[in-house]
Amino acid sequence: LFCVQKSLLVEQSEVFESMFDLPQAELEPVKSVDSDYYDGLPLVRLPDTAEEMGELLNALRDPLYEFPSLFLSED
Repeated sequence: LFCVQKSLLVEQSEVFESMFDLPQAELEPVKSVDSDYYDGLPLVRLPDTAEEMGELLNALRDPLYEFPSLFLSED
């Protein structure tokens, strides 16, 4: 589980910046079984592994970050 500040995503990615500029519905934490919140924060489920997400966040924090070779394909 990762908690990421929106500012990190916006500062390093035009894609995220554009995405956050889109109109948003009013969100209020709902205490139901199927709500997508964790500790009162929106929860986004992704198909990526924790290792993959960690590498993406490292790259967003540090644009000079070098991905480990396991993420590089030899196509």
